[in-house]
Formats: sequence, structure tokens, C-alpha cells
Amino acid sequence: WHSRVWSWIYWTCGRNCGKFPKNLRQKRSDLQKELEIAKQDYARLVRETHYADMQQSPLLFLLSADNFQQLVRRIQYMQQFAAYRKEQVKRIESLQTEIDIQNSLLEERKQNRSTALQSQKREQDKLTRDERKQKDMLQSLKTKEKNLLAKQKEQQKKVDALNKKIEELIAKQVRTTTT
Repeated sequence: WHSRVWSWIYWTCGRNCGKFPKNLRQKRSDLQKELEIAKQDYARLVRETHYADMQQSPLLFLLSADNFQQLVRRIQYMQQFAAYRKEQVKRIESLQTEIDIQNSLLEERKQNRSTALQSQKREQDKLTRDERKQKDMLQSLKTKEKNLLAKQKEQQKKVDALNKKIEELIAKQVRTTTT
């Protein structure tokens, strides 16, 4: 039955696997309806057989045959009827097995989707944390840059003041030597 299930999955899924869960649910629903009908038919068959058994026993039914040929036909009828009942039971069991398979496939799909969503959520959280770290780092670097620029300006002012003093001293020296 596994090969039947997988061939059904392949046939159903085909190229449009996006519709897989919907088709799977529809198949399960159809199987459940078919199972319910089969159970009702079987219950009706059992009730009618039980009612007939209460009216007349099977042995009496066989022994009341008019001749040997009719007796053989009645035996064949009873065998066919018993085979039909067994076939109905097998059909019900088969449908129930298919429904169980569909349920397990749906549950597996649901778990896979849940796992994928959890994984996606973890990734999203990780990306959010990384983005927050980068923003914090960028802010820290901007603050450091601002501080360094302020220090550089201060240093440049000191250098400019020092250069101005040196020029003044040189100019003063030049004036004193030329006079």
C-alpha cells in the first residue's frame, strides 16, 4: 500500500506541490465519506442478515431445498454472501488504513511546517539581534569618531597656537637683528 500512497502523492502533487495540503485534506475527507458509507452499508447488511437468520436458520434454509441442484445453488449463494461480507470488511479496513495514512501525512506536513516556522522565527530573531548589535556598534563608532574629531580640532588649535608663537618669536628675532 506504500507504493499506492506514494504514487497517489506523486500524481496528486505533480507540478503544483503548493496545493499539497489542500489536496491531502480533500482526499482524507473523501475517504472518510466513503468509509462512512461503507460502514453504513455493512451495518445494513448485518442487520438484514441477522433479521433473516432470526426468521429462518441457515441450516433450515439449506434443507428446505426442493432438489439437490437447488441445495447446491443455495450453498453457493451462502458462500458468495459470506465472501461478500468479508470483502466489505476488508474494504472498510482498507479505507480506514488509507485515512490513517492521510492523517499521518497531514500531521507530518503540519509538523514540518511548524518546524520551518520555528526555524524562520529563530532566524528572524537572530537577524534582529545582529541588526541591533550593528546599530549599537555604529552608534559607538560615531561617538568615538566625534570624540576623535574634537580631540583632533583641539590638537590642531594647539598646533596653530604653537606655530603662531613660533612665527611671532621668529619675527621678533628678525626685527631685533635687523635694527
